[in-house]
Order: sequence, then structure tokens, then C-alpha cells
Amino acid sequence: KDNEFSDIIVDDDGFFTLLDKNLSKIFEYDMEGNLIFVYGGDGMQVGTQRAASGIAKLGDKSLVIDQTLCSITVYGLSDYGKAMHDAIVLYDEGLYQDAEPLWREVLRFNANSEIAHIGLGKVYMMTNEHELAMQEFKFANDRGNYSTAFQLYRKEYINQNFGWIATILVVLVILIVLYRKFGKRIIQTIKSRKGGVSNG
Repeated sequence: KDNEFSDIIVDDDGFFTLLDKNLSKIFEYDMEGNLIFVYGGDGMQVGTQRAASGIAKLGDKSLVIDQTLCSITVYGLSDYGKAMHDAIVLYDEGLYQDAEPLWREVLRFNANSEIAHIGLGKVYMMTNEHELAMQEFKFANDRGNYSTAFQLYRKEYINQNFGWIATILVVLVILIVLYRKFGKRIIQTIKSRKGGVSNG
């Protein structure tokens, strides 16, 4: 079956939820359009519907109407879902460090959560731990943020090590100048000495 979204609702935190009437599934997205949850389905068992026709929100719960069974299914957040939800809300408010323990909680449930790795990457960016941020963005396959973190890391590395980098560059310049001025003479001297030793 193809997707056919028949209802949409946006909650107070900015999450928007779409109901797919063909699949009787619910798709929930965050404020940036990232898919975070998919639940429900076509069936007769608990947590599924035969013909989902409408959706509403009551706090952090989703209420789905089934027109065939004349029933309402109530979906609540699991511990994983609550950690994800709360972390995203703090993240969206720019409270990256406050969201850090929640992102770690999300990763405890799902070590492959790209959103959680991006969230932690943002935390490390805010605390100038750019190398750690790069690792998190790499886990999340987030090339844009990885590139930004890399540029900041490179800039920080140069600033911290500017003294010895400048010293090496000066030494190299001096060596090049000396070689251009005295290199040929030194090489000829060495060759003549070698020739003198071999002739003796």
C-alpha cells in the first residue's frame, strides 16, 4: 500500500504527527522535520487499527480513532520516547547542555540514534570539544555539522600550536635560503674531498 496521509496535528512543543489511513500508522516528526517515531499499524491486535480515520493529542499521548471498530486507541510515550521527546524540546530551545543526559539516555536505548548523536555533537561544539563533536557527527552521518566541527577544530589546533608551527616555518625558510646560497659550494666541496680520498 502507498502512503495516504489523512490527518495531521501539531502539539504545543512543535512536534507534528501524521496519520496514514492506508497503513493505519502514525508518523511523528520533530520541529526540524526529522522522523522520530512510527507506531500503530493495520491489524486486530492491541495497538493497531482496522481503519484509522483521525488523530488527536492529549498532552504527550496520541489518540487514534478507528471508524471500523468504533474505538479509540491511546498511545503513550515509553521511557525511550520520553527521553527523546524531552531532549528534542531542550535542544530546540538551545539548551544543549541540559539535553546532554537525555541524549545519553536515548543512546542507552538505541545506540544508533542519529538525532541523539547530533544532539551530543552540538553539546561538544558548545563546550569547544570539537574533536569529540566530529566523532558524534560522524556516527550520525551528518556531513554539514562534521565539516563545521572540523573547521573549528583545525582553527583551534593552529591557534594552540602557532608558536612551534611558526618556528618550524622560519627554520625551513632559513634552510632554503642557506641551500640556495651555499648548497652548490658545499656539494662541490664534498665531491672534491671524496675524489681526493679515492685518489689517495
